[in-house]
Amino acid sequence: MLHPTRFAFVADSLRSGRFLFALHLALVLGVAGCAATVPAGAPRSTPPPAAGAGQVKPSDDVEATVLKRLDGWPAGQAWAVGGVSVTAEAAYAAASGRHCRSVTFARGAGATTRLACHDGARWFYVPDVFASTAASAAR
Repeated sequence: MLHPTRFAFVADSLRSGRFLFALHLALVLGVAGCAATVPAGAPRSTPPPAAGAGQVKPSDDVEATVLKRLDGWPAGQAWAVGGVSVTAEAAYAAASGRHCRSVTFARGAGATTRLACHDGARWFYVPDVFASTAASAAR
């Protein structure tokens, strides 16, 4: 059983107001810290870009041609580009603030999917973050 005098300092603190003062001080400092803003003109920290500055070059002329045509490409419709069947999915707003589309290239018996994003000026491919390092280096 707990001895009542062990916690007498809590009762004394409550009666004297020290506890309430400490609680108020912690709340004020916490709110002030959360409400702080970055001064105008100060550099803002941004997350580091992905490997390769977040962009991957097209691996061939077909992939380069697709990037040039991606703006007007209907979603889900297969097109033949240089003998390759290419299908682009609908664009979506990515967490990066860009608009992105998944693009599938069907070559013979195999298919490759790339992610293309638009930065407001142009389309480009982004690295596959789920691929192994060796597979990414081969591109």
